[in-house]
Amino acid sequence: MSFLAKIGNFLNTPNGLLLVLLMLIGILILGALIARKVVSKYYKGQFLTLLALIYLSLIFFIITYSFRKAGKVTAAVVPRLWIFGLLGCCIYLLMNIFRGNESKDPEGGSLIKPLVYIGMCLIYIILMPFLGFFIASFIFLITSFLFLNYHRWRVIFLISIAWIAFNYFIFYKLFYVSFPQGVIINI
Repeated sequence: MSFLAKIGNFLNTPNGLLLVLLMLIGILILGALIARKVVSKYYKGQFLTLLALIYLSLIFFIITYSFRKAGKVTAAVVPRLWIFGLLGCCIYLLMNIFRGNESKDPEGGSLIKPLVYIGMCLIYIILMPFLGFFIASFIFLITSFLFLNYHRWRVIFLISIAWIAFNYFIFYKLFYVSFPQGVIINI
């Protein structure tokens, strides 16, 4: 087993998660200190958000080394594609921030809406084993659109159905990725 696979296995444990969270807090504190000197005050929020996304992407990348290997295409291929895409977007946005081409952070606002959305994400994760991935995702997408004040019902349903169909045909049928079935489907 490679060194990165051992680290990935450790990060999949409760102690590993605690270490990831503590390091994230440390990186954000350090990033806030660095942002004072490197980034304009109008971009500090975006800078810290991108810093957190880059950190978490690298953590997830390391975890992919602990995935089982069976055949030429391993379970790590699709997550790594998403991770590389996310890292590319983060680097692009960071370059725009340093050039001053990105829109400025909004003035201070309420944290209620982001905290409610985080709560919605946690409820989605909790309900997924009971409802199954496809039903829970469909409900989550619709409620997310509505929560974010988007009310064009035709677009909401088309995007939600298209996303579920994409996941079903690409990941479930083509790549044989198993999704949580849920109690409802198993009945």
